[in-house]
Amino acid sequence: MCFFLKLDWGGGGGRGGGVSPVIAMLLLIVVAVAGSLIVYFWFTGYAGETVTGAESEELRQALKIEGSRREGDTLVLYVRNIGLDDVTVDKVYVERGGITVAALDVEGGSVQIEPGEVAEVRVEIPATLQDGTYTLKIGGTSGVAASYRYVSGVAGGGGVNWLTGWNYRRTITITENSGNTLTNYQIKIVLTTTNFDYSHANSDGSDIRFTDSDGTTQLSYWIESWNPSGTSIIWVKVPEIPANSEKKIYIYYGNPSAQSESNVINTFIRVINGLIGSWHFDEGTGNTAHDTSGYNNHALLTTDNPNYPPPTWTENGRYSNAVYFDGTEWAKVDAGNANIFNPTSGLSIEAWINASSLYSTSWGPMIVTKYGGNWKGYALFLDNGGYPSFMVADGSVWYPAQSSKAISTGVWYHIVGTWDGSIVRIYVNTVLKASTFGTLTNDPNQDLTIGRASWDPVGGMFKGTIDEVRIYNRSLTQEEINDLYNYYGYTTPNYLGKVLIRKYTYPEPTVIIGEEEY
Repeated sequence: MCFFLKLDWGGGGGRGGGVSPVIAMLLLIVVAVAGSLIVYFWFTGYAGETVTGAESEELRQALKIEGSRREGDTLVLYVRNIGLDDVTVDKVYVERGGITVAALDVEGGSVQIEPGEVAEVRVEIPATLQDGTYTLKIGGTSGVAASYRYVSGVAGGGGVNWLTGWNYRRTITITENSGNTLTNYQIKIVLTTTNFDYSHANSDGSDIRFTDSDGTTQLSYWIESWNPSGTSIIWVKVPEIPANSEKKIYIYYGNPSAQSESNVINTFIRVINGLIGSWHFDEGTGNTAHDTSGYNNHALLTTDNPNYPPPTWTENGRYSNAVYFDGTEWAKVDAGNANIFNPTSGLSIEAWINASSLYSTSWGPMIVTKYGGNWKGYALFLDNGGYPSFMVADGSVWYPAQSSKAISTGVWYHIVGTWDGSIVRIYVNTVLKASTFGTLTNDPNQDLTIGRASWDPVGGMFKGTIDEVRIYNRSLTQEEINDLYNYYGYTTPNYLGKVLIRKYTYPEPTVIIGEEEY
């Protein structure tokens, strides 16, 4: 922008032929100031820190930079049009300390973005741009909008030890409480609208990542559930958590181009299929034990005679809470007679038990039964004074596999019975104790019953504590039984028919999610 002004300093024309030097100087100052103001208002309406004018404000409200990535010398910005009209972007301004240090032309001249659309805006990064933190602003013919933090040398709002391509993160502080150093431990992360800003993440959670304390080493994770308007559950495998110490990891988000890397196999020790019923007995109150297999066959702590009390909750379970049976007649945990409890080609039942009393009668204390007394069904029980046994029956014969060694009172045991369609097996603490041939015919009228005979309200009463009951429609392998004994079998309605084997310590680590960084 140029301004021309002819000034005559006098010297040859008479009184009225010139302008005094003082007045001329004042005029020059006025013109210079006016010119600079014109230039200033023209430039700042396009590229300055402060945007003036209604159109520029509309542009600011219409655009949002949601993320970035770097491709060699090219910076790619993901820009969303959150307004109602088309917007054209043709410049990206790089600012530092409130000063514009570079004005970059958009590749292809300009990018038009329709309402609701996310478009790539690409610019070449100047070779002279030094590493450091900058503010990026996108510009169009109406002004400048959408401030965005950028760190040169790292694509995405980060800095030193920041995951490339991600714009936001939070520190997760894990406190070890058991006094043991934990390795490759599965940590449960619960996100809510209080501790996490869902608007900065992809709507499906596909940009969620976790890193170790160095900020860049990625960790295996599995998204159990994702609800951008409520609660989300994510499991992370953390390499090491020192005993009685704090461990910091990071959750990253804010990368529109990211694809989900959620992987249940890499996060857990093993995934076991075929689950049809799972009762952890962790409720501790009420009379309902929830089935977390996903099939929702919730069980009731009940009694068939109001003169006799039902089973009770106890805090002294194998894992947290459990159900205690005092040996009273009529008491039971009843899971109903859903057809899913009538498998035809394979079956497994597992439970943790701690008996406080044993008695020497046939059909001794029942652990889990679905048997009709008509020679049909199956049962996991303690026979003849404490010998772990599992049997199936076909309507005319029952086929028991029985351990030759009785259990002791006051000790936790992991009891597993399996049937693969022909062979019945009984395991105690992972050890195969006995096997026999057997065929199964189910009794669809009998309820799956825990802690008492299903067919006899005053028979087979268990006395002691039962925890972690699960039933499968297939025969578990030796390796699966080993893992169920050595680790913890996590089940959730969010993953139908699966048992996720993970590590467990008591008390479990506690988790605190920190403030957002960007």
